[in-house]
This record gives sequence, C-alpha cells and structure tokens, in this order.
Amino acid sequence: CSGCHVKGGNIIRRNKTLKLKDLKRNSLDDPEAIASVARLGIGIMSGYKDSLEEGEDQLIANWI
Repeated sequence: CSGCHVKGGNIIRRNKTLKLKDLKRNSLDDPEAIASVARLGIGIMSGYKDSLEEGEDQLIANWI
C-alpha cells in the first residue's frame, strides 16, 4: 500500500487517497468496502487476493 499511498496520500492519482474525506467521496469509507478493494482492486489499482492470508483484508481495512 505504502508504495503508492505514501503517508496516506496517492502518488499516482491525487484524489484517490486513504484520507477520510477522499474515502467518503469515493464511497469507500467503511471497512467492508476497503477490504473488497484490498482483495479485488479498483480501477488501475490491483487487488491482492492471491497475496493476502485469510482475514488480512479485514486487518488492512480496519487499519486504514
């Protein structure tokens, strides 16, 4: 995550950050939505379902 989301920002697309105002604007402000993005990806962001252990998507979502 930190490769593109340095300090919660986004080095590729400025309005796709991990900051609450952007998460809300993009309808990604709940843990299940974030977990889904971690698993499946969204837009140009790849998903990580093949790399994540069971439940790690929820850990990531709760951390964000």
